[in-house]
Amino acid sequence: MQNKSTREVIREIEKVSDYRFFYNDNLSGLNTRISVSAQGENIRDVLEQIKKQAQITYIIKENNQIVLSAPGYVSASTQQNTRKITGIIKDQSGEPVIGANIVEKGTANGTITDIDGQYSLEVGSNSILVVSYIGYITQEIPVGKNSTLDVLLKEDTETLDEVIVIGYGTTKRKDFTGSVSSVKLENS
Repeated sequence: MQNKSTREVIREIEKVSDYRFFYNDNLSGLNTRISVSAQGENIRDVLEQIKKQAQITYIIKENNQIVLSAPGYVSASTQQNTRKITGIIKDQSGEPVIGANIVEKGTANGTITDIDGQYSLEVGSNSILVVSYIGYITQEIPVGKNSTLDVLLKEDTETLDEVIVIGYGTTKRKDFTGSVSSVKLENS
């Protein structure tokens, strides 16, 4: 990857790997143009190239999560007394939400839920967790003295649009031509 912004390089890494990056959008090195040799390289070697050229530090966390920050930055969670928060994220029908985002508000500290909807995150005692997932209303939950926070996500029906499912893909009704059948889901 030659002469691309750090942000573009990160997106490319996310596309071709299982790694996910967490960072503040205002991080100064994200717009720095860099050249990275990534073909067949270890992720640590690639991150070291990014670190040197863009002046960004990184921490590799569990579940292939990489947290980026400015050099010398100490997150709010390391300045306070920290503790591990665990919990389960479920939808309104009680099913686990796989891949929901849980982020400590105002930091790059975050995680995603596993296949059972479970998460674990080290946060400061005065933190607020921001829980989000596509198609659901984002929730902000103060940690307080809790060590377990289970969250029930509610569907965001206002942002959902009618979607047509076809045998080889999906498209919106307004963009579709051909025979259409509709199934209505009634509230019970």
